[in-house]
This record gives sequence, structure tokens and C-alpha cells, in this order.
Amino acid sequence: MHEHINNPEYYKRRIEMTIIPAYGRDYKNKQEVMADFNANKDFIIQDVTSRWDGKPINKSDLTGSVTIRYGNLRKVLIVEVNN
Repeated sequence: MHEHINNPEYYKRRIEMTIIPAYGRDYKNKQEVMADFNANKDFIIQDVTSRWDGKPINKSDLTGSVTIRYGNLRKVLIVEVNN
């Protein structure tokens, strides 16, 4: 009935979260964001509903829909990741 409870792959497939640049980085445009995201640089999970809130993450850790905030957290980029 609830096969997903003990299946970590289920949760990896269903990631939908917001991340922000790590280590004081910020970006002026989408191209800068995507360059670092595709280079597997760390971002920080900013999702109070997640037990991983505040933890670092990068593209290789993700699968699903990711919202990236940049430009002093005022701009938003939504990315689909298929790892």
C-alpha cells in the first residue's frame, strides 16, 4: 500500500524544492546560475518543509523540479533535473 515508505529512490524522484547559492555567491542572470549549477557547485536547500533545510546540495544530488533563487533572492529560475 505504501511502498514508498522504505524506498529512498521514490523520494529522489519526487524532489521539488527551493535552493539558493552557497558560500556567499550570487548571480546577475540565468546564464551565470546555470553555469554554476551545471558545474555541480553547491547550493543551499531553502525549504522549511524539508528535513534537509540549510544543507548543501548540487545538481548530481537532484532529480525533479528545482526552484533556484538568485539576484539577492528576488529572481527565480525553475529547472527540471533528470539524473
